[in-house]
Amino acid sequence: MINKDHIINRVLKPLCRLDTWSSSHKNCFKCSVGPSETEEHIRAKFERYLHWRKLGADVFVELRFKDSRPDLVIVKEDGEIVIEEILHSETTERFNNKLDRYPFTTTKVLVSEVLK
Repeated sequence: MINKDHIINRVLKPLCRLDTWSSSHKNCFKCSVGPSETEEHIRAKFERYLHWRKLGADVFVELRFKDSRPDLVIVKEDGEIVIEEILHSETTERFNNKLDRYPFTTTKVLVSEVLK
């Protein structure tokens, strides 16, 4: 059996800003209510968070890497770490510019697909 906590501490944590790292952020949903995030974006992010939690994954929301902060960082049951970016008003070009800063396979998820 895969020890996800070992993967989180040995693989994920070293890539994060240690001044903001906290293992208590694991499986804790957070968002910014206000002009920085639309309600639709928050709802879609929460739906994806629930989806992964129901599958047994550990999820970090808005985890701060050293030079980026993706919407969802997912540690799957098999130990694979993936990132999901929830796109609502963001352009594909802006999403593509983020890919170089993300250390794991990243998927874009459209708000319109999640909230249909």
